[in-house]
Amino acid sequence: FAIGGLLKVFTGAMQDKRLPAGLVVHHSRSALLLNGASGMLQIYNPFADKAFFDVDIVCANYVAPSLEKIVPFPVVNHVALTDDGLWLATVEYWQRPGFSAEQSLKFWHFSQTAGQFKPVSHVDESQSGRITSLHFQPSADQLATGFDSEQMDVDDCDAKEQIEPTGVVCATSYDTGIFKCWASTAINTTQGKRVAWKCWSSTHHRPTPIVGTAFTADGSLLAVAYEKLITLWDVDTGELRSTLVVPYAEETVRLVAFGSMASTRYLLVATGQYLICWDVV
Repeated sequence: FAIGGLLKVFTGAMQDKRLPAGLVVHHSRSALLLNGASGMLQIYNPFADKAFFDVDIVCANYVAPSLEKIVPFPVVNHVALTDDGLWLATVEYWQRPGFSAEQSLKFWHFSQTAGQFKPVSHVDESQSGRITSLHFQPSADQLATGFDSEQMDVDDCDAKEQIEPTGVVCATSYDTGIFKCWASTAINTTQGKRVAWKCWSSTHHRPTPIVGTAFTADGSLLAVAYEKLITLWDVDTGELRSTLVVPYAEETVRLVAFGSMASTRYLLVATGQYLICWDVV
């Protein structure tokens, strides 16, 4: 059902987290992107109390739970959107009893002709560890070249609409201590030239879970937060710029973010009791 224009969120077995993907601001539509029906996202305008449209992320038939048990269903638990609203990245996680967890990273492009997001690339990320954060680089000024050999599945796009690679990088982090940067590139297929997302770099700095990541407003630095420290990386070169240690031994990092606009030089870190600010310039 709907409360006004906002659909009730149903997340299957994840009843302890009603909005696993959080709230993502869709700047070009002055709207919010959040979980909707099972395996779907909804784009909701809070000013008009209206849902623009839904995006079926999982693309699977929903099986209603019985009285005896809840049937596990893939949950969309991470969402990122570029500033122009043209590129969408999603992570879906599926844990079935007796089976290994399944995890998919998907990249979507907004089709102006169809008025809907369409899938472009689909990556099986079940072996890298559970994804803990997903963010697009704010700036598209520079992008280093060179890709590794990781293969991508390219789904059907609108053949009549030309999709060009974007200059922004997408960062994912994992509970295994790995973080990756992804970039789009043009590839040749049997159906002509298409755009696919490929892993540009994969870094394993410490064998501890990564709590979160954040880009500076100009996209030049990527902060990678572990429980007790934060590392700063140059996005273009992949070099480690600095390491910051939480000054309170009993505290662990929960959230990390850079300031916006002129305040992008400041890194904010939230622990259980403190809000810590660093000037990274």
